[in-house]
Amino acid sequence: MKIMLVDDDKMTRDSVASFLRALGHEVVEYEDGQQALAAVPSASPSLILSDIRMPQMTGIELVKQVTSLPLEKKPRVVLFTGYGTMESVLEALRAGAFDYILKPVNAEAIVALIDRINYAPGAKTGAETNPLSAGTSIPLGSCTLEVTSPGMEHIVQQAYMYHRDRGVPVLIRGETGTGKEIVARLIHYGDGSDEPFVDINCAAITNNLF
Repeated sequence: MKIMLVDDDKMTRDSVASFLRALGHEVVEYEDGQQALAAVPSASPSLILSDIRMPQMTGIELVKQVTSLPLEKKPRVVLFTGYGTMESVLEALRAGAFDYILKPVNAEAIVALIDRINYAPGAKTGAETNPLSAGTSIPLGSCTLEVTSPGMEHIVQQAYMYHRDRGVPVLIRGETGTGKEIVARLIHYGDGSDEPFVDINCAAITNNLF
């Protein structure tokens, strides 16, 4: 996916851009809303991530301007805000924003956002976002996982990302039987690890022993 990242805060911009590129996306960066707006027709991004509070042009104004451009396919615009008041959220959505993300921006929020955009009505899916194909078999130690849906393909790609970056702590949540341990095995084994996987049932351990 081609993503336009607009933020006058270089530290935030560098961090988010680095993460998006690690996910395989093409990212173009701008520190000013006016520069980004001028580049939209030629850059043809699928997604614009923009801060709300910026000098010269706010993120709200950028959304309004992008929405009014005579483009065959308009990019979705998502706004960053460090001030998550109901007023700012409503203003962003009324201006035409697809969604908003609270600052400081975290990896989980970005992954969930891109997942919603990829599988939203009218969005392109398939090889553009998930290189795996339906019916792929993935060895997970003593068992094998069969990938049969676009949603599962996305989870596998996300697990591979966490497998490569071992410095990121991961919490997997879900009801009984939804496959939390399978996702844990995906992260552990990644695309070829043969190190042992040790699962511990913490609920079966007393508080003192734990």
